[in-house]
Amino acid sequence: MRQLVTVGFRLFAIWLCITAFQAFGLIASVRKVTSSWGDSPWLGMWIVGIFIGVAIIVWAISTPLSRMLTYGMSRVEDARVSATDLVAVGCVLMGLWWLKEATFPLLGLWLKAVALSPEAGQTAFALLGAEGKVAAGLDLLEIGVGSYFVMRPYKIARRLISSVTAATDPESPS
Repeated sequence: MRQLVTVGFRLFAIWLCITAFQAFGLIASVRKVTSSWGDSPWLGMWIVGIFIGVAIIVWAISTPLSRMLTYGMSRVEDARVSATDLVAVGCVLMGLWWLKEATFPLLGLWLKAVALSPEAGQTAFALLGAEGKVAAGLDLLEIGVGSYFVMRPYKIARRLISSVTAATDPESPS
């Protein structure tokens, strides 16, 4: 199981590297729209460097982090996989997916608001408007839920399995 979680983290690191170049394209398009960031070609390079740096860190700590997240799982000598283990791995991977799906849209929304705020004469937060604030709030909520799924997978797995067991147990009072 630890190997599966480690592989998941390493796939996430590879995805971060690919996203670095998408972020470079986003920065280039924002720079075309606004001149408030100047004509510095280094801004995109800094963003790519940050993404790749985070990817290297995720790759480097994937094994210790997977050990921490899967603490309490059965040892290699007990080479059987329980339903709780499988659901916990699914929770971690789903949490990572939600983090990925919410973090970058929130970052893009905020960068656009920051880039356009000097021209509009408003703060970035005011420029978001009601729809942007709702979208940012939903992204923050998704980041919170994704973080919970990554940090507490066994708690979620035990609850899910116990609720399924209770629902399918014919002797349980309805």
